[in-house]
Amino acid sequence: MIDPPDRHRERCLKRGSGHWLPNRPYIALVATYIRWYMAEEDLWCYDELDESRWSQRHVEQRERDDVVLAAASLPETLHARDTGGFQAVGDYERIYGVSPEAPFDFTPQDAAEYRIETITAEDFERIWSAARAEREAGWGVRPL
Repeated sequence: MIDPPDRHRERCLKRGSGHWLPNRPYIALVATYIRWYMAEEDLWCYDELDESRWSQRHVEQRERDDVVLAAASLPETLHARDTGGFQAVGDYERIYGVSPEAPFDFTPQDAAEYRIETITAEDFERIWSAARAEREAGWGVRPL
């Protein structure tokens, strides 16, 4: 079971404008928050993008029934890989889903097709918190 909460990590994640990186001090980054729709999967996706357009936190919610399919964090996925290997990543992804594995590179055409729009940090935090709680409730995981 993946459960690496320490006080430093919790403080960093609660601040919302920075990212927790294992074995590194808190790093404040300017984030962009977006929402976009994947019609073929009927999914609304919400992402916190860093300055390189990598999704640091990712939520997938099915539109027809509001089921959360993912509430995953790239730093947490990498931490699982670095400390527990592929088995730990698998354990993490069973609970939280999969985070995107490449930077976002949307074209203007993509923006229209995927209905990409920016959202506020506050909206993202609200969506993220609710999505994490839903994923954790199904697995008996205590919140971070």
